[in-house]
Amino acid sequence: MTMRPFSASLVLTSCLAVALCGSHAAAQTWSAGTSPSTPIVRGAGAWFAPNGHFYVLGGRSADTAGSDLMNPREYDPVAATWTIKASTFNDNQVCNMVAAVLNDGGTDVIFTVGGSAAGAAVSTTAVRRYDPATDTLTVLASDPWAGAPANTIPGGGAVFNNKLYVFGGFTINAAMTDQIWEFDPAAAAGSKWTLKTSILPVQVGYVPCGTIGSLIYGAGGATWTGTTLADSTSSFVYDPVADLITGINPIPRATGETTAVVESGELWVLGGGRTTPNPSNEVDGYSVTSNSWSLPPAFALARRNFSSGVDPATGRIFIVGGYAPTTVSSSMEIFSGNPPINAYCGQGDAALTTACPCGIQGATGHGCENSALTGGSLLSATGNPVPDTLVLTASGELPGVLSIFLQGNASTPAGIVFGIGVRCASGALKRLYVHNASGGVVSAPVGADVSVTARSAALGDPIAAGSLRYYTVYYRDPTGGPGGCNGLTFNTSNGLSIHY
Repeated sequence: MTMRPFSASLVLTSCLAVALCGSHAAAQTWSAGTSPSTPIVRGAGAWFAPNGHFYVLGGRSADTAGSDLMNPREYDPVAATWTIKASTFNDNQVCNMVAAVLNDGGTDVIFTVGGSAAGAAVSTTAVRRYDPATDTLTVLASDPWAGAPANTIPGGGAVFNNKLYVFGGFTINAAMTDQIWEFDPAAAAGSKWTLKTSILPVQVGYVPCGTIGSLIYGAGGATWTGTTLADSTSSFVYDPVADLITGINPIPRATGETTAVVESGELWVLGGGRTTPNPSNEVDGYSVTSNSWSLPPAFALARRNFSSGVDPATGRIFIVGGYAPTTVSSSMEIFSGNPPINAYCGQGDAALTTACPCGIQGATGHGCENSALTGGSLLSATGNPVPDTLVLTASGELPGVLSIFLQGNASTPAGIVFGIGVRCASGALKRLYVHNASGGVVSAPVGADVSVTARSAALGDPIAAGSLRYYTVYYRDPTGGPGGCNGLTFNTSNGLSIHY
């Protein structure tokens, strides 16, 4: 029997993975991040996937007039450094904005809506456009936010189908609104805003919300008592396609003046609130499948009106600044999210629904069984993705067999039958290294091999910071597995997903 020829540039069609495979590790924690050079409160946070950086736009360093932050702040999570960008807002009404990443004519940019200035009781309706790639800030003069009465700052925002939805708002020192507005960057100039028919269950501002699937969920937010702001437990789900809003199980604690992120398919409402005993460091997680709330890990410093962002590929959450509880803070905390190296696509993985050919299931976590009856090949990694000190090792193979380390830029977690094994790495597959196993074990890079990232770049797939890649080992099994199986003579290990 012969082995199917190996290809150095095998390309398969698959759906891109939107998150790391597998569940979060039990050791997920919040840890201190690098503080920016100045305190920040009431800034708008945004994770920008194209360059893997976290941005804070606007905000202020104090509550006194003239303390507004006129330049975007950029955090590089690889270097753990902050940079004050050169671009400047057109005016100082840069506090309490809503920000979102949208694709505008083929380019991902950050849009901001509204804003007010420190020490002022007026606000702007301006829509600004920030391009991190060119560090340019412009005003979308044709389409200011048309929402609510004068001097209203937007309540909360979430993105679906490349449209930004703005929920509620605070008419400064006067009232809240219950409106829902849709901003479409692809619509014609002068018609990018649409007032939706549905209204929120209560008039509210500073609404924590996020998109899960095709629905937008919100919980908490600030109401107006006639003299001051008060925290709320009001919670809802909004269907932007049907323009339909319904209630969900209320968040267990009242909160407001904060944000929410989507983490592991749940809405996580982060701290916030001003009504005693708030502000809080509590994180409340909403499960859309069970319509119930849980308590994910809390962060260290109780705060409100801070900036936040989440990297959906890794689950890392970034929070910075805010009132803690009344002093403006520069403290930064980062939730670890998924570990950078995750084993998946092994036997027992719930996402792996493709069975091994001929029923030759391997041991838990391994690839499919092979002729040596080792339980299947097990791929693991040592070292770190950044800086790249990775060494990939597959054990449980047959002695002396040819082994090829494959890298994919996409993943098919359900698995694809491949020889007498099942493979989950997919997309544009690259053949990184070829070695013979010794005693059933093979590693790479070793000897004269270049690093994983250098090898990938040489093969036309440079790995940018924040990127995901998927790995498996493809190896010979000359006798075709236990009992000869399907006549093919190659097998695969489990998979690894690695975040750089």
